[in-house]
Amino acid sequence: MAIVVRFGREGKVKSAYCTEDELVGDFVYIEESQGDSTIFPEQYDQVRKADPMLPARLPAVGVIIYKEPFQYRPENFLAGETFFLCKVQYDGETPPIYEDLEIGRIYFLHLLGAISRNAPFPTVPGTKSVVQPVAVATTQNKILVKPTNSLIWRIAE
Repeated sequence: MAIVVRFGREGKVKSAYCTEDELVGDFVYIEESQGDSTIFPEQYDQVRKADPMLPARLPAVGVIIYKEPFQYRPENFLAGETFFLCKVQYDGETPPIYEDLEIGRIYFLHLLGAISRNAPFPTVPGTKSVVQPVAVATTQNKILVKPTNSLIWRIAE
């Protein structure tokens, strides 16, 4: 597998709504697409942590690089969740949001939106997980975001 890395490229960054569970550095999937929302006045995507063990939470499409410190609660939203405005980077090099990355290493989506040097592997017989490469480390604290839509299923025996 060949990966072409271009440094200095400004990536695609968009605003999105996230919950208190999503943190800077988490890879996310789009739970509700912009324009489909009836509860938010601004038409931003609503994102949640991606998870390779839960097919409904795939594919990971980007990483949270910033989260507003204030909460947003739509008046007509009855479920009681509080939302935050986040910045999600869909491709390109991130700002320094990680620590101790191995430069040049491919990183995979791991549990609950995290990244890992190793692809997730299910341990309980009959369970499955998805392998999704999402980034390459460009420095010890930055990654080049490039989620792939090529998802590979691993099934524990």
